[in-house]
Amino acid sequence: MQIKVIHSTQDVNLNKEKIILIVCRKISTKLKLPQQITVILKNLEPAVYAETILNSNSYRIVINSQLTINETIAPLVHELIHINQIYTGKLVGKKGSYFWEGIEYKAKNGLSQSFNDYRNMPWEMDVNQKLPKLLEFVLS
Repeated sequence: MQIKVIHSTQDVNLNKEKIILIVCRKISTKLKLPQQITVILKNLEPAVYAETILNSNSYRIVINSQLTINETIAPLVHELIHINQIYTGKLVGKKGSYFWEGIEYKAKNGLSQSFNDYRNMPWEMDVNQKLPKLLEFVLS
């Protein structure tokens, strides 16, 4: 598995990069992941920890570079679960819609959808179910 870490700011943190590589490799032993993943460390809004760029041709995760090393782990594992969902075809994004296991969900503007509504989307519920055990595995 090839993991590319890109620092989009001047603040290059090699320790954070090392942890990202370790976490990605450990998770790849539990989840089916693509051969290549790009992790971008970038300044995001304070309330945004990470996001997955939904694209079946490339697999990219953006992590808020302002997070500490310890704060980076849970959002990274969360997003790696989304990468697994996309890679295995469970989650697909097309023209303003998401498809979860073939069922269409209309994409809503982030401002018009509450955080709780988004957390109840099936792909987020799947992440929330898997995250505790995967975090325990990574941190052991």
